[in-house]
Amino acid sequence: GEYTEHIDIPATKPYLHIIGQDRNKTIVKDDKLCGGENALHVSVGATVVVNADNTFFENITLENSYGHEKQAGPQALALNTGGDRIALNNVRLLSYQDTWITTSTQKNRHYIKNSLIEGAVDFIYNGGDVYLDGDTLEINRPSGGYIVAPNHTEATKWGYVFMNNVIRPLQGMNVTDVWLGRPWHGTPKTVFINTQTFVNIPAKGWYNTMGGLPELWADYNTTDSNGNPLDLSQREDYYFYTDKDTGNKVEKFNVKNYLTDEEAAQYTVKYVMSGSDGWQPD
Repeated sequence: GEYTEHIDIPATKPYLHIIGQDRNKTIVKDDKLCGGENALHVSVGATVVVNADNTFFENITLENSYGHEKQAGPQALALNTGGDRIALNNVRLLSYQDTWITTSTQKNRHYIKNSLIEGAVDFIYNGGDVYLDGDTLEINRPSGGYIVAPNHTEATKWGYVFMNNVIRPLQGMNVTDVWLGRPWHGTPKTVFINTQTFVNIPAKGWYNTMGGLPELWADYNTTDSNGNPLDLSQREDYYFYTDKDTGNKVEKFNVKNYLTDEEAAQYTVKYVMSGSDGWQPD
């Protein structure tokens, strides 16, 4: 069934497993905005807010119908995950701008597998160690979109890890290009490993200005729709932003924009998700 409601899982309710019959038939949706006039804070505006640890979703769709149906902004969140050890399997997260805000606690971990995330502008954003494993990123903007907008700090060990993902256009939409991401705040870390893309990624890959300066932004073994390796030699390594208080331009040169074979091999679920307690969500 379809359920139009806002769900809030407080920190005092850990270990909830929310399991649907079929992700295409079990849909939780709301239409609240977290941007524009009369915007709600993301802590109450997202369709589903998870402040608890050890929460599991499977076979279900979490949707912000404003973004999904209008395919337009402003910010309209489907999911807000603040806790640690959040796992999702075979789910759909649907919206347009800011579909999924991840944790602000940099050592918290999220794991999402065999799932579909729809969006166009900064649709996976914020912080934490987040592992996206065999997922589909569905782009619903014809041009000029951004997949990630991270806000990591020096306390973030791994950041956003995209492993064995597919980037494709929304069915029936002609999508000419999409940026891998833009740096929202802090010192973002994001890697795309073994990505197959059916959407053109600009040669520089990453948009180089917003409000942060990346620590590591790289993709490795990215292929086109036919499985042919893309040329990654022109990936961006220069970033800047304008300080709002002083008006000064803040720059960073030679940002690491590649992974060696040995470095890419370190990005396993075991290493990235284990933390200090040996969590193995897969």
